[in-house]
Amino acid sequence: MSRRKESPGLFVKLYQKARTSGLLGKISSRNWKTLCVLATYMNREGVCNPSQAQLAKDLGVSRSTVSRRIKDLTNFRFKGLPIIEISKDNRYFGGQHGANVYVILKNSCLQIFDVS
Repeated sequence: MSRRKESPGLFVKLYQKARTSGLLGKISSRNWKTLCVLATYMNREGVCNPSQAQLAKDLGVSRSTVSRRIKDLTNFRFKGLPIIEISKDNRYFGGQHGANVYVILKNSCLQIFDVS
């Protein structure tokens, strides 16, 4: 879905609104770091599906820590609204169910940007 090769022209855009709206003051550093790593995998619609093992590697933590962080981030609300949504990819691959599918919402103040 959103597992693509690294592109030198692909950026994650952080809007000033993240600061001016108070989001950066409200979200924990741990949740912000987790959100930013997820954002590096998202497509133009904010959808991504990295495995928890990959996220653990990216964040330098264990898979169980990633699971707790994702749960915390999913429960986080800014001005009463979530900044990500999570669902299961119900397809079945070689004895395992598919990865979580994450949607990074607009009020996260992050967006993918392609200059190529």
